[in-house]
Amino acid sequence: MKNPRPLLLHFAGLLCGRAGKQRNYSPSFRGRRLHCETCEERRVLATFYVANDGDGIVTGPGDQPGTLRQAIFDADNVAGVDEIRFSTNPADGLNGGTITLTQGELSISEAVTIDAAMLSLGLTIDAGDGTDGVFNTGDGFRIFNITDPTSGAAPPLVTLQGLTLTGGDSYFGGGAIFSRARLSLADCVTETDRTS
Repeated sequence: MKNPRPLLLHFAGLLCGRAGKQRNYSPSFRGRRLHCETCEERRVLATFYVANDGDGIVTGPGDQPGTLRQAIFDADNVAGVDEIRFSTNPADGLNGGTITLTQGELSISEAVTIDAAMLSLGLTIDAGDGTDGVFNTGDGFRIFNITDPTSGAAPPLVTLQGLTLTGGDSYFGGGAIFSRARLSLADCVTETDRTS
């Protein structure tokens, strides 16, 4: 049987519009050799979902499923930029609803986007105006405390979108937000938040 390679190459030439130009198969015709290169590291964005307006003590995975505090804890324990989104199901009560913090400020130490833009009526996070429930007495806590574990080398970027922040009553450093990282706010409102 004859070597089929010239015939196959001629057929490939027909498909590429080079009819009638039969070539002999040889290493010089093949051109460059196929090789592999190492690419930069890629990470898939991790997305966490908030499905209720509850709050509670979170010290590990699964402590308060579906809460914003749990979503922030989980996102903080996954490397890279993560995203927290909110349920639009009317039964979950988040669209136009309020998350009242009962366990102090929400601590963030990793890059994250907390995006409530999918809630057409918005979402409020309320720190409750401190233990006395009275605005501007400094006996409470702020809503977000954003730290920088890199000590300024490459501070994480935290983005907040579509949130109303209220009830922060901290005696120092940021009534609604205290941030040592890069911070981006989009379509957010702060109201009745106070600090000394």
